[in-house]
Amino acid sequence: MMPSFDLCRTYALCGIVLLGQWAGDVIGAESVGCAIEPNRSVKLSTAVEGVLSEVKVKRGDIVKRGDVVAVLQSGVERASVDLAKARATLRAEIDARQARAKAAERKLRRARELLDQHFVSSEEVDDAETEYEVAKRNYQAAQENQKLAALDVVRAKAQLALRTIASPIDGIVVDTFLSGGEFAQGQPILEIASIDPLHVEVIMPMSAYGKVEPGMTGIVMPEQPLTGEFEAKVAIVDRIVDAASGTFGVRLLLENRSFSLPAGIECQVRFTD
Repeated sequence: MMPSFDLCRTYALCGIVLLGQWAGDVIGAESVGCAIEPNRSVKLSTAVEGVLSEVKVKRGDIVKRGDVVAVLQSGVERASVDLAKARATLRAEIDARQARAKAAERKLRRARELLDQHFVSSEEVDDAETEYEVAKRNYQAAQENQKLAALDVVRAKAQLALRTIASPIDGIVVDTFLSGGEFAQGQPILEIASIDPLHVEVIMPMSAYGKVEPGMTGIVMPEQPLTGEFEAKVAIVDRIVDAASGTFGVRLLLENRSFSLPAGIECQVRFTD
């Protein structure tokens, strides 16, 4: 039976990785088969439905985290942002209600002075107090409405941001699935793979268990026509063994800052003490 590790996603890959695994000591001069894979692969879609305005990248492009890779048509959303900004900056209503509140306050002050001089009745003072309270509340309501308008700007900008798709990782564009003018409705738009560092996946026989530990060095030799030897570090040694095949998985991290090594290739790895 085939091992159940993620590395063995297909029978063909398992055959490649296991080829040559079983002969010789796994520590020292003997090398074992491995596969070099991206450390992460993401298929980007959109949180909202819409027509794509543009896909800004193509297969093979290098992207950085935060780079805009695709944009949905967003004319309505941009107009909503402009409208919200305009409402948030309007001062006419606030100024008018502030002026009414100040006028009502002066009227109340005069009414109280006249009451002390017995020129007006207490009912007139009560009316002036009521008018002032109403004007003051209206002024406060106008201020609160402006705060709500400012929050509406934030909401409109957030909705507009949903129309822009940015890369969540540094990596290489593996493929694009949609183009400008097509309708995006939850399906992937493009795929990006991170290849620095690379994952070197190895399936080891049970006889090697306890001999390979995190932190150990592995010398990775990619398949032809690539040449050279590259130092990698053991990052993970699986603690669950596949009982059916008597194997366990090992993952090494291989730095690839210059993107000189591709992912998706076979390799050999030699472990050193």
